[in-house]
Amino acid sequence: MAPDNDAKPVDREKSSSTTDRDAYDSTDPYYIHHSDHPGMVLASIPLTGDNYSTWSRKVRISLSAKNKTGFIDGSIVKPSLTKKPTEYQR
Repeated sequence: MAPDNDAKPVDREKSSSTTDRDAYDSTDPYYIHHSDHPGMVLASIPLTGDNYSTWSRKVRISLSAKNKTGFIDGSIVKPSLTKKPTEYQR
């Protein structure tokens, strides 16, 4: 999946400060819903060399619905571990 050239990195540390209210903000790309898990099926068809375009589109739609496309297109900057690492522990 090629990154979109229009995507601009978002630096979470500069864009907003995290409060208790923000910890449960479903629009936050770091928010993980209780139904999300590592074994979740994003595309019902397995990836093969011939169906990459279809598979890629299905995965992008699934990630977009969960507000996670920034993790694959590079628009979300990795958070610094030196600044408040407890913000990312649940």
